[in-house]
Amino acid sequence: METREKIIVAARELFNEFGYEKTSMDLIAKEAGVTKKTIYSYFKDKNALINYFFAEHIKEIKTIMDKIYLEDLPLSERINKMLLAIFDYKSNNKALVNLGKAAKLWGGKSNTLLMRLNHEIEHEIYLKLEDASKKGLIKDCNLKLTTFIIFRIYVSVLFEWDEDINKEEATKEIMEFLKSGFLR
Repeated sequence: METREKIIVAARELFNEFGYEKTSMDLIAKEAGVTKKTIYSYFKDKNALINYFFAEHIKEIKTIMDKIYLEDLPLSERINKMLLAIFDYKSNNKALVNLGKAAKLWGGKSNTLLMRLNHEIEHEIYLKLEDASKKGLIKDCNLKLTTFIIFRIYVSVLFEWDEDINKEEATKEIMEFLKSGFLR
């Protein structure tokens, strides 16, 4: 395995285990079996390393969304499937789970990264809605606001609702609510 790959593998494991904020460059160097100087020859600083993984997450989420958006299903089902898939991805990815916990506890860099991730997801949803609008699948509306509302409703129900919830049933109800508002 090449040195850069060793660093990436070690950093991924440590970020998954301890989160971004609690993982030091010293720890990454030790785990990768390299010096900090070697890490800095590949990554300018810890933020550059974090941004590498962040870009991986965004690329994966975009791929998931693109694949679902191209399915031969009604728009409401595609939107629902995309959002569920995103939340499943976020819930099953240890680094993102840790990022969410750290953001709630300490804010700071973790909160900034979480907000950036959500912004990127919202942008991808916006692009899908913009395409659907051009195809006449949704009513004329403020797409940015609509995207924000859709995403925030899902986030609120799936992550902030403090009662037991069946995600599939909840998302169907959300979609029924949204369909009566803007989907044709």
